[in-house]
Amino acid sequence: MRELLIVDRDPWALELYRLEEGELAPAGRSSVEEPEPLTSVVLPLMFRLVPGADRPSIEVRRTDGTQVWTI
Repeated sequence: MRELLIVDRDPWALELYRLEEGELAPAGRSSVEEPEPLTSVVLPLMFRLVPGADRPSIEVRRTDGTQVWTI
């Protein structure tokens, strides 16, 4: 299984796609208005967009909850 995470800056959003049967299929979207977590099936990670004062941040979290990074 392969995945692609796109960081869209206009408007701010994260979009996760998965390669299924040779084609990219949408697997989820996280935006400032709807900061839903996107869970990878390839890596033990979740991603979500977090609103910020100047611009949003990307939160990366291990699926077991042991570590969180904000970039």
